[in-house]
Amino acid sequence: MDLLGRRVGGKEAGKGEGDEAVPCNATLVSGPAEAVAAEAARWARDGFNTFKLKLGAESAKNLVEQGIPRTRDADVEQVRAVREAVGPEARIRIDVNEAWDLETAKRTLGELEPLGIELVEQPVAGLEAMAELAASTSIPLAADESVATLDEAERAATHGACAYTGIKLSKVGGPETALAIADVLPAYVTSALDGPVGIAAGAQVALSLANTGHPERLELAHGLATQRLFASTVASVECELRDGMLHLPPGPGLGVEIDEEALEAHRL
Repeated sequence: MDLLGRRVGGKEAGKGEGDEAVPCNATLVSGPAEAVAAEAARWARDGFNTFKLKLGAESAKNLVEQGIPRTRDADVEQVRAVREAVGPEARIRIDVNEAWDLETAKRTLGELEPLGIELVEQPVAGLEAMAELAASTSIPLAADESVATLDEAERAATHGACAYTGIKLSKVGGPETALAIADVLPAYVTSALDGPVGIAAGAQVALSLANTGHPERLELAHGLATQRLFASTVASVECELRDGMLHLPPGPGLGVEIDEEALEAHRL
């Protein structure tokens, strides 16, 4: 991966010529609306302007664990509370992980449309359902589970199933496939709770999107700020989050240096 990083997103993408950075979204943990809004406000104070909120099954699970009734209205109230907390200019995207059926998706997105949603990621399962939903809402859809290969990306584009796709390097098979998919569909890079090496590889691919065929993707934040969800790291040098931007480390390749003592401490 480090060698691929040198070719795909390293020196050829300008790494080493300055402080390279990519914009990232905040990832919010679903829960009571007031708590989610407060979390969004904390991310906003740290410079983030795009906020991703998990809805659907994960939202319902978290709410039930906290003794809050599971309702579709609870999802909408969380989004409304976040919008009030971060203001009208901030971007809000939601991720449903295929948890809604088609009719639930249509009803819920109809309620969310006035709140100015940037995109909704994988609200329903399958490209056919995504295409039908896309035709019924003004909110752009993004694929995740439905697009893991170049063939799936081409079918999604042909059927008008989504306006964007999220790309996880571990899911699609690496940087080269990721960039091939991004040539077909406007894309943003996301993390599958990767460690410092995976985050650096994702950041370099995110930089390399500038060399592919969809300039509109450059306005999208990437889901690569997940290192904030970990209590510790195994790297002595890694990407650094500042003011809503993920800054790549200097040096050749990915630029990541592993802390061998920390790695040994976490070895099973």
